[in-house]
Amino acid sequence: MDKLSFQWRHRLEVQPEGARKNMAMDGHRIGVEYIDFIVNGQSLADLCSVDQNDLTGMLKPESFTTTFHLKDCFNQFKHAGRLPLVLTLEIPTFLENRRVHIYGCPECGDLYCGSVTMQILETPGTVIWRHFDNGREKPAAYFNEDKSVLDQRLFELWLAEGKNYGMLGQWATAEYENDYEFIHAYKKGTYTIDREADIREDVAKEIDFPQVGPFEFDKTEYLAAFAALRASITQPG
Repeated sequence: MDKLSFQWRHRLEVQPEGARKNMAMDGHRIGVEYIDFIVNGQSLADLCSVDQNDLTGMLKPESFTTTFHLKDCFNQFKHAGRLPLVLTLEIPTFLENRRVHIYGCPECGDLYCGSVTMQILETPGTVIWRHFDNGREKPAAYFNEDKSVLDQRLFELWLAEGKNYGMLGQWATAEYENDYEFIHAYKKGTYTIDREADIREDVAKEIDFPQVGPFEFDKTEYLAAFAALRASITQPG
């Protein structure tokens, strides 16, 4: 099994020679402190050429100190505090195909300013990170302005059905506008669900970092590592 740990890291004050020029701030480089992922003793930021592309990590101390309410897990406009919950498999991913935005623009964090995304998968005993890419993904289809998620019932059904992304995909394309109508039809067996259709779709995508991963972590150790990181930030000393 692969081993995950964390390390504090800063955006470089001076870009290395040949690095991508980031013109967003007209030459002014804001300082950014973030939490890097260390896999088997090696920085994931280094493996993905983060400094050379003038990117920084999306996982920051405030990611753990900002409360994200589960009632907002299908609200496409709520981002603060979301990332740790996605990485620890507690809520669905924001991006399509179970992908997660882990490095991005230090000024605005926009996916299309340059980024690194990965696909995260859960098995009964492990967590898998794979298909590291310069993100070109869209928000997942279940973040749909035309749909109405009135309460936590859709999220609770996702959990009860073993984190069934296929069910969420079906909700996104169903003729029902409201979640309670869909849930009623779903429980009646109206829909045939392909649980892994989104995973198979992702395989066909061009991958910009084929040399990185896949990594497979023991789930218990993985979740314990995140719990220890959260405690170190929210309960220092």
